[in-house]
Amino acid sequence: MPILDWMTRGEDVVAAARVPYRMLEAVPALDGGDGDPANMLIQGENSSGIGRVAA
Repeated sequence: MPILDWMTRGEDVVAAARVPYRMLEAVPALDGGDGDPANMLIQGENSSGIGRVAA
């Protein structure tokens, strides 16, 4: 299996580890009656994560 590598990989891995994450929460009222997780459309905002990565 190939391994991806780039010049600032070490710095990027450290920066990615510092970014907090939020678990997705299911909203049954919006699942259209089909709670099958094999085919989901996930919509949301990620501005909090982008702002932390860019800083």
